[in-house]
Amino acid sequence: MNGLTKTMRRPALLALSVLLTLSSAFPALAANRQPNDPHFGEQWYLPFIGAPEAWNRSLGFEGITVAIIDSGVDIDHPDLRDNIWLNLDERPGDGLDNDLNGYVDDFYGWDFVDGDNDPNPVIGEGYSSLGVNHGTISAGIVAARGDNGLGISGVTWQTRLMAIRALDSNGSGDPNRVADAVEYAVRNGAKVINLSFVGQTYNQRFADVLRRAHAAGVFVVAAAGNAPDGGEAIDLDREPLYPVCFDRDSSENFVYGVTAVDQNDRRASFANYGAGCVDISAPGTRIVSTQVHEPRQAGFDQPYGGYFNGTSVAASVVSGSVALIWALDRNLTPRQIQNILLESSFPIDDLNPGLFGKLGRGRIDAARAVHRTALGRRSDTEPIPVTTASLLPPGTGNRLVAAAAGPGRAPEIRLFTDAGLFIRGFSAFPDSFRGGISLAVGNFDGNARSSLVAGALSGGAPHVRIFNVNTVNIGGFYAYDNAFRGGVQVATGDIDGDGRDEIVTGAGPGGGPHVRVFTSQGVSKGNFFVTDSGYRGGIDVACADLDGDGRAEIVVSHGSGSAARLGVFDGQGTELAEFAPVGLSGRGSLSVSAVDLNGDGRAEIVALREGGNGSRYAYAGDGTPLGSFGEGDPIAGLALASVGLPGNTVEIPTRTVWGSPVQTTPQVTIRSQAGPFGFVPFEPGFRGGVEAAFVEAGQ
Repeated sequence: MNGLTKTMRRPALLALSVLLTLSSAFPALAANRQPNDPHFGEQWYLPFIGAPEAWNRSLGFEGITVAIIDSGVDIDHPDLRDNIWLNLDERPGDGLDNDLNGYVDDFYGWDFVDGDNDPNPVIGEGYSSLGVNHGTISAGIVAARGDNGLGISGVTWQTRLMAIRALDSNGSGDPNRVADAVEYAVRNGAKVINLSFVGQTYNQRFADVLRRAHAAGVFVVAAAGNAPDGGEAIDLDREPLYPVCFDRDSSENFVYGVTAVDQNDRRASFANYGAGCVDISAPGTRIVSTQVHEPRQAGFDQPYGGYFNGTSVAASVVSGSVALIWALDRNLTPRQIQNILLESSFPIDDLNPGLFGKLGRGRIDAARAVHRTALGRRSDTEPIPVTTASLLPPGTGNRLVAAAAGPGRAPEIRLFTDAGLFIRGFSAFPDSFRGGISLAVGNFDGNARSSLVAGALSGGAPHVRIFNVNTVNIGGFYAYDNAFRGGVQVATGDIDGDGRDEIVTGAGPGGGPHVRVFTSQGVSKGNFFVTDSGYRGGIDVACADLDGDGRAEIVVSHGSGSAARLGVFDGQGTELAEFAPVGLSGRGSLSVSAVDLNGDGRAEIVALREGGNGSRYAYAGDGTPLGSFGEGDPIAGLALASVGLPGNTVEIPTRTVWGSPVQTTPQVTIRSQAGPFGFVPFEPGFRGGVEAAFVEAGQ
């Protein structure tokens, strides 16, 4: 929000994100559906995002309300008044709080600056023209009445605009006051909240209020902010601003961040950017809109103005587009709308070198978003998924890293490049599930290890779900009795040597030491117990070819503390080896994996003590100890990962990927001859552990 530089230097305050450029001519563009508004031909950005085509399917809906939390909205403006939200549960002028919402006579909204029921802008002492006009500019972009023969058209023609004044006439505001405004908007039925301002100070209450709004089904849109006057745009990954960055370290995307592009889909020179805060781009230059109309007040005698530039106006374009989508399907959740916007956006990374991922997934395309929503309403039409390969930056190989969250957060799997760049994420199980995910990657078609297998850990039904690399659910089954709630550990490997992997499962705590083997269709191929059937401590499983014969063996850990054991079995359950893991003393259970560490075509067994010091110990398939690696913080600059073999200490020639145990910072570490490289896949405060695996993106 750098329309006003001085407010940017007041850290407790918020400031606007719009700039003004004066000009005398607008480009005229043809439209698919042309309203009769006289200035429509000057609104280049509407055809640019496909709004005229979108209007063939959706003009908006009066039951969808967009809250404009800003410096006030001119509720009597001729192009806005027919779309202004009214609190019909309130009887205006009777001096009573008829609807008992805590605000007397709030028929048109509320002014949180002056504490009264008039949400109009105030032309008072110390005002700036931009500060007074800002909320009305945003409102016009969202929902100026279309095809009414007046002025301009909004992105949506007939959405309700809830006018809430929370910024003063100079464009400044207190975050706590804005938090009050957000709570008011949610309580009074807003479905979209437009926040076209930023500030430098993190405010916990403001963040919590926005998180609750999202949880209540409200779509929150926030501007990324503009460069300070005379300064450079900010990389928000390094210098976060708020509210757009409130969710950058959160498991939930509860603020939808917007930056601005120009007519060539290049980042506007003033527009802030950042992969952790910006979700999408939208036109934000040379915008014409409504402004405060007071014919007897100098400087406010024109009902329309421009050019306006800023991430503020870009955010308003997105808010209007969300209202168009919701008008078609009012059962959509905010997360579903986010996915629609993401999957329908126009790619712009190639046009913005050096900014891959920092301008969101692309530039908003209202026509494609509305079309996708309309198709989704037809039971006979399956949406075509966006391929993961199409989301990769140029020059990126097809090998990605999958990271799955352990207990304590939403059951999300995220995909990254091997350089740690986030590509996409999805929920493997219902969002309410917090038990964690066991992750494996399999080759079920004979081509590549490009299917993700997720097992629901403790607290959920014993569900195994399979997804392709494009995050589409392609199968699933219950590994144990439906009533079992101890969790399912999963692994994959070619047990029978036919070139296709099987799925191996192990029962978590409370279940017997029961291993089962399935096809990818959930057909059972065998099962066995690894120890006394009365054991109920839970087991972990891994699967890989330990002896180089082309068939995978099954590795199982069971027991805890000094009783912990590792066992190796063939696909029929015949025990091939059983041993106590040398070096892994202490309490806690063992996490086990099987990886070819030295590139000889035979996998090694790798075990980690949960709650231990973070060291991983390697063993040959017969239990011979080979050494350890990974002590300390793997991101902090360890020596080259190595494993001791008989008589030698050799560098690991293969490229391996590792997650992190519980009670540690969530991280993924990739080890190779070049040394270790790591990144944080989830919010830094998460302590539930991470499982990681390589996956092939395909084409």
